[in-house]
Amino acid sequence: MVDEALAANVPDSGIWATSIMSLRAKMLARSRQLTAARQLVAEAEALMTPASSAVVRAEVLEAKAEVDKLAGTADEAAVSLRAALKIYEDRRATQLAARIRAALASLPAGSRSSPA
Repeated sequence: MVDEALAANVPDSGIWATSIMSLRAKMLARSRQLTAARQLVAEAEALMTPASSAVVRAEVLEAKAEVDKLAGTADEAAVSLRAALKIYEDRRATQLAARIRAALASLPAGSRSSPA
């Protein structure tokens, strides 16, 4: 279904495609197709512009973090999660921020702390 959604020609396809690509990247990573997952996250990042919604940017950062976590690069995942957390905190999206804090807490201890 995700592949069909990606292939659909939907108006405002930048936001739509970015969201679907983020979801697909997470699915690929969970099935250990890490190279394809990283490529899809990179494509989603490339679709973003300065005018892209902050929530869309945070969504892509979350997908990137999940791919990195599953690839064993928890430090990179933490960087993406902290960036997404800042977006949600700046917008006072408390439930989304709580989800990111939980994701940060699930990372190995050394990768959770903010860099000095």
